[in-house]
Amino acid sequence: MVKFMSRHFLLTNDPWVTVVRRGEVETVSLRTLLREAHDIRDLDWSSPLEAAALMGLLVTIVGDIGEVSMLETRLSVWRQGSFDTGLVDRYLDEHAGAFDLFSESQPFYQTAGLEALSGEPKPISVLRLEAATGNNVPLFSTSTEASGPSLTPAEAARRLLVCLAFDTAAIKTGAQGDPQAKAGKTTGNPTGPLGQLGLTYLIGRNLFETLVLNQPVVMSNGTDLPAWRREPPSPAWSVRPTTGPLDLGSWQSRRVRLVTDVDADGEVRVTKALVCAGDRLAATPIEMEWRTGWRRVERPKPGDPPLRPLRHQAGRAAWRGLPALISESTTSDEVTPPQVLQAIADPQFAEIVPRNYPLAVQLVGVVYGNQSAVVEHVIADRTPVPVAALRESADGDVRQFLVTMAHQADAVSRALNNLNNNLRQAVGGERVPWGKGQMLGESFLLGLNAIAHRVLLELSEQPEDITAAAELWEQHLWRDAVTAAHRSLNSVAAQAFVGRAPRGPTGDRESGALVIRQQNAEAFFWNSLRKALPLAASAVHEPTRSTYEGESDD
Repeated sequence: MVKFMSRHFLLTNDPWVTVVRRGEVETVSLRTLLREAHDIRDLDWSSPLEAAALMGLLVTIVGDIGEVSMLETRLSVWRQGSFDTGLVDRYLDEHAGAFDLFSESQPFYQTAGLEALSGEPKPISVLRLEAATGNNVPLFSTSTEASGPSLTPAEAARRLLVCLAFDTAAIKTGAQGDPQAKAGKTTGNPTGPLGQLGLTYLIGRNLFETLVLNQPVVMSNGTDLPAWRREPPSPAWSVRPTTGPLDLGSWQSRRVRLVTDVDADGEVRVTKALVCAGDRLAATPIEMEWRTGWRRVERPKPGDPPLRPLRHQAGRAAWRGLPALISESTTSDEVTPPQVLQAIADPQFAEIVPRNYPLAVQLVGVVYGNQSAVVEHVIADRTPVPVAALRESADGDVRQFLVTMAHQADAVSRALNNLNNNLRQAVGGERVPWGKGQMLGESFLLGLNAIAHRVLLELSEQPEDITAAAELWEQHLWRDAVTAAHRSLNSVAAQAFVGRAPRGPTGDRESGALVIRQQNAEAFFWNSLRKALPLAASAVHEPTRSTYEGESDD
């Protein structure tokens, strides 16, 4: 059995958090980060799961230091422009022992003396959730579960946070002293608490403002404590409700022990890790979970809650999801935006966060596969959000424009998909089944991110100038759509001019079916484009080569 070697790595004083300052990435300690947060632009989001997990830790520390979940206190702290260095130092000094990554008695976010019922700790790849492990064999990688590199203490600390926040729901190693472990393992483990959420973080002008903006709305109470102020966890775990935002923000979803060694240079490296079952949330606390939106399910299954976390969609840019984030309800379900976004609408925030404040939202989510035992996708995207839209009623001009932006992009995407499918039918081919091939409209959407961000930034700075934003948006959509359409039209075979009638299951021509020709496909496209982009349509003359006025088949 590998012996656990005692070392010291104080997260309070040793550099381990990667941040961006003056355009450069640097690594700082918790003390430096909190004392100089006003001078740091942002966390380093190159690893979205690490940054999201760090946000949870930092927001919890700030909340425990100053009780900034109270709106009045939050506004007072904001006006100071920085965190009180005296409070920061006293807090970190008082709890420094609990922030020692390799402490023998209370290692940070770990269980001292944790041992497996059978076998040894696993390779360090168990903390690299995005990497292939076990039966999740990579196709284009020479790396295997057993060949993963060791980690520096700083890297291990960040991956430890990721493990407790986003770990997969696979079978976990049974721990000695866990009465619920059977046959050397535990089953039924849910994913980490953040893995089932559509995380939404507000990004301010600097890290200080970001941490204040992301404070929970629900006020903590005397029984609510973060993990490092509780009794050190034992191998036994339980299913329990959370006591509040401090508990929830530092939830111990796994029992972990890091195993160290010393390399040839005498440097401490983390080479293996033991990951066992940890505490399970009795239910996702809707009133306390401030980082995700919620969707009301019209007909929930028996035993399921009526509200479910609003998950982000893989491949869908953040700006396209703004209607849901600002609570655009549909006929089938009701959407509630994240509490952090709702808080900006409070009139008291108007004094410090004006309508032209450069606010952005960072979205993070995980898509699991194979019964949530592997990570298939990590979703991460950032978009500007006009503060004015968050403060308006449902029929406000800026809010409606954000909804229109997303709807127009989707409408143009459908028009391009229909054009492509109609041209395929015109030469005797079949329509591309959804999800079975490259869709012309999806490629078009991928190219809109830059202009969408530009429009949202300009609207954030001048929320009253909606007309200019709408014109700019439609002109770019029109231009890009026409470019994509002409590319498709120029590559179609000559027989599309004659066209083909749709064929039935037996291969015979369908009775009464319209013969699809190239000019029909063009006419359908232009009609759809004019309907989707009325401002652009009135400003330009579409260069269609057809005078056929058919109806759109959207």
